[in-house]
Amino acid sequence: MIAAAAAVAGATLATAAWRSARPEPDPPELAIERPSILFDDFAEESVRGLAANGWVVRTAPGEPGVEGARWAGVSLVAGAEEPGGRLLRLEATTDGTARGTVHAQVCRAPGSREGTSAARVRLRDEPASGPGVDTAAQLFAAFGRFVGARGEFAFTYRSRPPGLEVTSPDGTPRPLRGTRAGWHVLLAQVTDGRIAYFVDGRRVALRRGRSHGGAAALTLALWLEELGGGPARRWASDVDWVFHQADAVLSPQDVAAAVDSLRRIGIGFEDTTGPGPARAGSPCTPG
Repeated sequence: MIAAAAAVAGATLATAAWRSARPEPDPPELAIERPSILFDDFAEESVRGLAANGWVVRTAPGEPGVEGARWAGVSLVAGAEEPGGRLLRLEATTDGTARGTVHAQVCRAPGSREGTSAARVRLRDEPASGPGVDTAAQLFAAFGRFVGARGEFAFTYRSRPPGLEVTSPDGTPRPLRGTRAGWHVLLAQVTDGRIAYFVDGRRVALRRGRSHGGAAALTLALWLEELGGGPARRWASDVDWVFHQADAVLSPQDVAAAVDSLRRIGIGFEDTTGPGPARAGSPCTPG
């Protein structure tokens, strides 16, 4: 009974203390800064969906590639690797003449000059159909100045002889010889004093110093530099995803984790980068 009475008394005192305690003020709201990112898994149903998400499909004539060629070959296709997955496909076709040649290019409006940009792309040494008699070039780049075709960074893969070339803002190339046919993640870290280039998580080049500024427009392209003879052929370049985070240096592992997280929660497209600078040009609308 003594124990029971003590328990009751203790409970009564605890209740009285709880009732008389002053309520704690609400905790202050935490200001969570949302990262400035662009992510596209290319789940859009059509090229019209690409345009709605801010991509520009090039139709304007001009460099690079065979003079006189048209620009058009952009589509979205089912991805064989993942059920329900889709890929951005760039196609270059030719009958061996300039008038019978079509190239492909897509661009994003200029945004942040600095940050981390990456894309998972399938590089090819041979055409999807027809003989491999042309020199094809596949590009992932961010251009900060469009007169003179100079950019913040550029990865260019050529089919003959096979090799990947990385280019800095002043146009200086660094060749990485040898075939890289297949899927690869190309990544560039751009800061005010350096640009680091990565392929599949391994740094392959580092460029110190900057020759110019300006916002950068992401671009993906496929064109033919030299034409051979023979029957018609079709080249194809596939893009699984594109990721960019402004004003942040992310490791390849950070980017892979971010892409996996976005995919896991079902986000196929995200753009929190905001509007780019007014009156900025685009590599898809040269001139």
